[in-house]
Amino acid sequence: MPDGRIQYLGRYDDQLKIRGFRIEPGEIESTLCEHPDVGHCAVVARKAPNGEQQLVAYIVGEPGCPRDAEARRWLRHRLPEYKVPSAFVHLSAFPMTASGKLDKAALPTPSSRVTGHTGAQSPRNDTERRMAALWADLLAKPVTDVNSDFFDIGGHSLLAARLISLIPREFGSAPSLAAFLDSGRTVAGLVALLGAHSASGTDDVTSRPPLHFIFSDAASAMSLRHFTAAWGGDLSVHPLIPEQPDGQFDQSVTIEEHASQALSMIRSRQPDGPLALVGYSFGGLVAYEVARQAVDAGQHVDWLGIIDMEAPSMAHLLRAQLTLRWRLRRLRQQPARERWAKCAEVALRLLRSGEPWPSQDFDGRGATEIACRYQQPGHQVAMHLFVREDSAAATEGGLLGWGEFHKGPLAGHRLPGNHVGLLQPPQAELLARIMLESLCKSRQSTCGQQAAATLPQPHASSYATK
Repeated sequence: MPDGRIQYLGRYDDQLKIRGFRIEPGEIESTLCEHPDVGHCAVVARKAPNGEQQLVAYIVGEPGCPRDAEARRWLRHRLPEYKVPSAFVHLSAFPMTASGKLDKAALPTPSSRVTGHTGAQSPRNDTERRMAALWADLLAKPVTDVNSDFFDIGGHSLLAARLISLIPREFGSAPSLAAFLDSGRTVAGLVALLGAHSASGTDDVTSRPPLHFIFSDAASAMSLRHFTAAWGGDLSVHPLIPEQPDGQFDQSVTIEEHASQALSMIRSRQPDGPLALVGYSFGGLVAYEVARQAVDAGQHVDWLGIIDMEAPSMAHLLRAQLTLRWRLRRLRQQPARERWAKCAEVALRLLRSGEPWPSQDFDGRGATEIACRYQQPGHQVAMHLFVREDSAAATEGGLLGWGEFHKGPLAGHRLPGNHVGLLQPPQAELLARIMLESLCKSRQSTCGQQAAATLPQPHASSYATK
């Protein structure tokens, strides 16, 4: 812990792997047991009816307490989204072995039957029934309440991204990402948005300058809800995602072309006035080039942020990360048990599919190849760099190469967590606070101080150069 204490979370060899993430179930159990209505709990991996591995939390406590949605919210405020179980099972007592240990094999399979709660509203028309059926296929369980939040009934970012991609095929049109996250996270809200989208056909132009947030893909863009929840009404946001036909980057499209497309969409949303830009991972490099093109066109950029993306001068490091040699070197740096677990995982995958590495939802190789071909020099726009502590420690100066590449003022901020965790609570709340404070200062506003008072203050360090 930041104050030097050590917290015991559980056995190392109970580690699980879900959707590519290594997870310590003891950490989730410890956090869930902090809830006042939870006596004991156990977290295990189970195969869902749709064939995917999912986390299941078994809770012993007061009958029916806490409700599943409440338990999810409790964990989401304390852990990254990928550590939040997809299903919760309430038990009066745990099944035990003859030696007095938890009998995991005897834990019941989560029921696919959903019991209605007070105030639940069944689908009222054919469109809501079709939408509920689409959700049920993705979540692998019935959806009986059109007012239930997608993320409160087992949904996560990857499933939400799949949902957004399926809606046009099923209904002929789709709402914007921002509209989905704002008011389309229920069946009823999403159906209403489809009707409004069909009627209007376009997004409204904002009355005040928004923050244009460029994500690397649709799954990472789902984290926007954590930022908007932290900012409230202090900041409007316009999310953008570089084009990825069928989930793959077109290798013939350069960073400059991605940035030109993004700038065109930005101008349709904000025709004039100073721009505020931020980009995450691959989207960070696109945001950097958008700032250059905007300035070259005579438009002022009053704030630019890049979240955990190496500078173009670090292309050799990016390319190295695609090689087997780099993967093996990283593996040798892991603890012995971690190395054995990874070797066993790769061997099992080779036996099953003949492929040593799992398929990825994000086309990281394609993004890296495009990023490595970016040849523009650094520019003068004032920039904020947000970097996780482990990646900062891996590069000289902790600025991922931007200290030498960028020509303008550069402020760096180190945050705890991993690359994905930066967009998930609690790190996302810290990141949102820092972003809002610095943006409001650049606009000579006091809104940053007002927002900071309502947000948590986890440990982070900031530093500035130039």
